[in-house]
Amino acid sequence: MASLARALIIRSENTNSGLSSGDGLHSPVRSASTSTVEKLPRFNVSVLHAQAGRNAEIDYCSATPDLIILDVNLDCCIDDLAAISKNLKHNPTSGLLPVVVFSDPAHFHHFDADAFFDSRMPANILARKIKQLVRLGAMRHEYQRRRQTAQGFGIEAPEIDEIDGAETQPLRILVIGRGERYFQLASVFGGQAVLRSAENFYSGVELLMRETFDCLVIDTLSPSGFRLEELEALKENLRFFTLPVILLQEGLPEDEQHLILEQGLCDLFELDGDAPELAAFLRTTVQSERIRRSLHQAFNSPALSKISDFNTGLPNGKFFERHVERLTAHAQAWNLPIAFGVFQVVFPPPMAGLSMDQINKQLVGQIGQMISSLIRTQDIATHLGAGKFIIATPNASAMSISVLVSRIGSVLRSTEFLVAGCPSKVEIRSATFVTERSDSADAVMERLKGA
Repeated sequence: MASLARALIIRSENTNSGLSSGDGLHSPVRSASTSTVEKLPRFNVSVLHAQAGRNAEIDYCSATPDLIILDVNLDCCIDDLAAISKNLKHNPTSGLLPVVVFSDPAHFHHFDADAFFDSRMPANILARKIKQLVRLGAMRHEYQRRRQTAQGFGIEAPEIDEIDGAETQPLRILVIGRGERYFQLASVFGGQAVLRSAENFYSGVELLMRETFDCLVIDTLSPSGFRLEELEALKENLRFFTLPVILLQEGLPEDEQHLILEQGLCDLFELDGDAPELAAFLRTTVQSERIRRSLHQAFNSPALSKISDFNTGLPNGKFFERHVERLTAHAQAWNLPIAFGVFQVVFPPPMAGLSMDQINKQLVGQIGQMISSLIRTQDIATHLGAGKFIIATPNASAMSISVLVSRIGSVLRSTEFLVAGCPSKVEIRSATFVTERSDSADAVMERLKGA
């Protein structure tokens, strides 16, 4: 089963046994925090270990991690790990990854890090926080890569620090199920959020149609007869395609949890977590969506618009091909796949007063704009010509790209596009494939063009 996040755990030499773990790294001796970290794979977070005595710990990994955790177990290792946290920021590779301190809160002020996690938290909450941080990091990482590609065209896009995803308005949350969780959340948020409730999924959808919400929470203990298929149908609606959804689940087997998360329909929250933790999870989930929208706007900034196709709003073919070179080099270096989705539009017959070229241009423009609004921030799409659209999704699995393509395809096929003022649905064929480590950028582009 593939992990949804990979963490590199760095500990002081004083807290390691020095025994080889078989990958050139080291296996730690057991401690309270060690025990917590060892449980992370149960929650789909894989773990690599390294000692703080190395100068470039990340270079010893066989696959790039999604984040780095400095595990501070003892007072005597603070100085060593604090120095490591500074060095990681200047490493060309690790500088792009989130760095986390996992320690007693009293030690937090010693470190230069992106996040600080209390070492007393249980493994399931630690895994949840890791995945949230990885999600935000992936968005920022892709923007930085795209800036680097743009520099090859002589274009300087805004720095990532200039992008502000914050919004001042209170959170607007819809909770399906007027149970204990709803009242707990209302108490925790106080006046910092607007909470509405619906007794069942159907009445919740009616509220969604009438009002705007930042997040949908489904309490599986309250609504009767809720089925995941209903959520799948809702998320195929263009209006709710990117709406953050949190499913409060209880007793769901781990394989089913992994399947739901990989499909990208929603996030999961265990009901044994407390209300303040759920409120924090909600805030971060909404923040992720707001940052996604901000980065989406940044990708369409005046600077980067110079390498975009005017008709579709997507990056043009030359930029996409250059960016695939960058993605492929990264994939080969770290043995990570790139998953691709392909959409081929089947154009309708000519209409009175319009040539085929005019029809095709109008449809391609509308479809391209829609695809741009549906893909994840860390993905990149382009129109190769003749109605063929390509989506590249770095570090994604065959299942995740299949689900994404299926969802986008459902939206496109159900949408009535306007051609000369007349609504028209179009047939769209789709396909997916995942690269191998040996695939070169040229081979990937040839396969895309022939798909």
